[in-house]
Amino acid sequence: MIKHRLITVIAGIIFFAASIYLFQSLPTSLVSRIDRGESHVNIELPPGSKLRDTIEVVQQLSFIVLKHPEVKTIFANAGSGGEVNNGRLIILLKPRDQRKLSQDEFEEAIRPELLQVPGARINFGGGWGSGAVHILLTSHDPEVLVQTAQELLKQVRGVPGLTDIQSSAAALRPELVVHPDFARAAEQGVSVEAIARTALVATMGDIDANRPKFDLSDRQIPIVVRIDPKFRHKLSVIGNLKVAGTGGRLVPLSSVAHVEFDSGLFKVDRYDRARQVSVTAKFGAGLTLGEAIKKIHDLPAFKHMPPSVKEHKAGDAEIQSDIFGGFGYSIITGVLLIYAVLVLLFRGFLQPFTIMMSLPLSLGGALIGLLLFNKPIDMYALIGIVMLMGLVTKNAILLVEYCLVAMKNGMTQNEAIFSAGRTRMRPILMTTTAMIAGMMPIAIGLGAGAEARAPMAIAVVGGLFMSTILTLLVVPVVFTYMDDFQRFLAKRFKKDSPAHAATTTQSAASNEPVASEIVQK
Repeated sequence: MIKHRLITVIAGIIFFAASIYLFQSLPTSLVSRIDRGESHVNIELPPGSKLRDTIEVVQQLSFIVLKHPEVKTIFANAGSGGEVNNGRLIILLKPRDQRKLSQDEFEEAIRPELLQVPGARINFGGGWGSGAVHILLTSHDPEVLVQTAQELLKQVRGVPGLTDIQSSAAALRPELVVHPDFARAAEQGVSVEAIARTALVATMGDIDANRPKFDLSDRQIPIVVRIDPKFRHKLSVIGNLKVAGTGGRLVPLSSVAHVEFDSGLFKVDRYDRARQVSVTAKFGAGLTLGEAIKKIHDLPAFKHMPPSVKEHKAGDAEIQSDIFGGFGYSIITGVLLIYAVLVLLFRGFLQPFTIMMSLPLSLGGALIGLLLFNKPIDMYALIGIVMLMGLVTKNAILLVEYCLVAMKNGMTQNEAIFSAGRTRMRPILMTTTAMIAGMMPIAIGLGAGAEARAPMAIAVVGGLFMSTILTLLVVPVVFTYMDDFQRFLAKRFKKDSPAHAATTTQSAASNEPVASEIVQK
């Protein structure tokens, strides 16, 4: 390689450029899919459902899940989150060596069976590595926002690999609507406040501050007065409620207001003061978080969103964006600190550049390893790449330091390089092999939760292997260029220095008589 220095340097630059391209083309994710042996099933019934309906659905789903041999035990909860129409199943699976199906395969197997239960929306989720993508849309125009979310929801359902697709804009709850007749209410001397208070107290009870209290020795119990729940859905009963008018006269509610049942949003979610609607989906093992987001962003409904609708990163996508954004600062800071330490150790600014050449060469090895093992660039892979920045420099340090000492003892440049290669080959291979062997159990996925840590070990092993090979080829060539450039600077500055010029003039002046004497003779 010393005879083809220019070709070697160009090949190293091309390899680094290909590494950058590979980094941009590999799939990205927050963390790799993890078989935690625990599945979470979220259950949602239509708004307005009663607690007994939720309990009945939860029991049906529990019986379906318990039929599978992979299930160890199950915890069922009805009315989770304070909502009577919500439920939750926490399914604990048997240890991985005691079941044939992985967690993802188990969820795919039972999903069609759970969806057969009528009146319930089912989705799997919970925890890191659960494979959920969250698209958050906001707008100050609620109608346009809902239309956009519904169109996006319709198109997302057609994306292969995405399941459990839901939107927070689809849930409406039945409600009792009272429209006051202001003219007739004024004739009867009934205020709008009295109409609203009568409907509220009869259907839901008075507010806590106005409720009477039953005094006990140690506490007070609020007393709630309202009509029997079985009459709460009868308009005739609600219309016959009495409202106080002028002079304490009681008039029917139906004579001063129009009462009807309707449906509407049971809650309004906001993000930064704007109305928000979220579209959630779960992606399978064949997709990563970055690929799932890209597929959604490529949909026509997303590309042609109205200007008033904005997307905000949420969930795992937001965390992934923050991690990848901070990765660049971590790499830059680490490289600068490494260079500063090398400058102090080598007492110069040029030869540390030679050692730093091993850093870009290791990046390609880490990415090639992830590509060969079909692993995405996730948080753990980025941690492995940062670790490489401190590991791969040791090979270059061994070579450069030996070359400098050998040249100081009288060897030529080429002799020092070949001597360093022969002498330092064994310690370089020993240290690299030891580090690779230590990472191999994690890289091949041994141990619980190894799926998440495997990308980190693969990145370290690939980077060490490739940098060791390329360091022995590229670093000596870069060392020759740096050494030649350092010699050139030393000669140039020595020639241009005032002390060197004064010494040269003085020597010429002292030699003039000798030269003239030689000429006379």
